[in-house]
Amino acid sequence: MKLQHAFAAITLAGLVSGCAPKADEVAAVAEEAAPAVEACADDGPRFAGTGLCIGRSANYIDPARLAPSEGLPEGCTWEMNETMLPGDEALLYQALSCNGKKTEFDFRGGAHTATLGVKQSGFYETVPEDHEPVRIVSLFEVTDAKARILDFAREGIENAEEAAACEVRPVGEGAPDDAFVVDASAAYKTKMGLTEGPELGDGYGACGPYGYLSDANQYWRITGGYAFFFDLGQDTPDFNPDSLTVMKKGEDGNWNAVP
Repeated sequence: MKLQHAFAAITLAGLVSGCAPKADEVAAVAEEAAPAVEACADDGPRFAGTGLCIGRSANYIDPARLAPSEGLPEGCTWEMNETMLPGDEALLYQALSCNGKKTEFDFRGGAHTATLGVKQSGFYETVPEDHEPVRIVSLFEVTDAKARILDFAREGIENAEEAAACEVRPVGEGAPDDAFVVDASAAYKTKMGLTEGPELGDGYGACGPYGYLSDANQYWRITGGYAFFFDLGQDTPDFNPDSLTVMKKGEDGNWNAVP
């Protein structure tokens, strides 16, 4: 019996008999109509948004992208978390959890892009309200994702010559395999008296706020139909950006990872 039909039947019967349905009758019908939810295999809890079993949610993420908890500060581990997105989508990611407090994001929509703000950090005692370590750019109907990101980065550059010199390059060692940055070309650096390597010094930056900065850990990743810009600063990250995985709810009600 469908829930809406069951309530309609009870209400109609009450009106005919001149009395309202009893609370226990409504509860009984609701219990009968509610879909059965199987217990998680580990008898653990489910996420509130997707309903996925928390203990098994890491199975949706490429094992190579999961960070081990070894080497973390004392009392800290990596735990799975979710953040709901519009349109039956969600993000799964490893969040740093220390002494019972786990990093948690909230989705903040915008006109053309969106961000992930920090509701609470599992590592830091306090986080500024405007701290948004992840910017999200939709790639819907975009045929060349990196060209879209290059255009997006150039929009924030006032120097036209520098903007024209910007290009996409891999981050390299110490970053995810698919991480890239928007940086000035070698020819532009030579022209401006800059050279590749550590001699650029701390504070070297190019290609605007979404470009390259030598003394900060910031880069782009493309996955699940979005481009994610991670601005991690110089401090210990309280989430694993490499683990960020887009989930989509299908017509059958099941959630699946979006490549």
